[in-house]
Amino acid sequence: MNIEYKDFEKHLNNVKKILELENSLIDVCNQAYHNNMDCDIHFPSLVDDVINLLSIATDDKDGYIEYWAYELDCGDEYRDGMITDKDNKVLKLKTVEDLWNCIHNDR
Repeated sequence: MNIEYKDFEKHLNNVKKILELENSLIDVCNQAYHNNMDCDIHFPSLVDDVINLLSIATDDKDGYIEYWAYELDCGDEYRDGMITDKDNKVLKLKTVEDLWNCIHNDR
């Protein structure tokens, strides 16, 4: 890998903070519209670029980082046993460390 764990963790924790802030702003906007209008806000963000660069630096060919960030809401939506690899082995993707181990052990 071309990146140390401490840097990987630092950047993904920053990604998580940004995504949480974006979600909070969307919630505030949605609460402002009491007529059930959907408030779809798109923020100019470098989150996609950071995730892409981390994927390259870790050689994450299976897209675990993107999946963890967006589909699993930075691990908050992960539930034990919900993800398996091609050999039906359970993958844990709750924390940044779990994600790092998953990518590292996938080689």
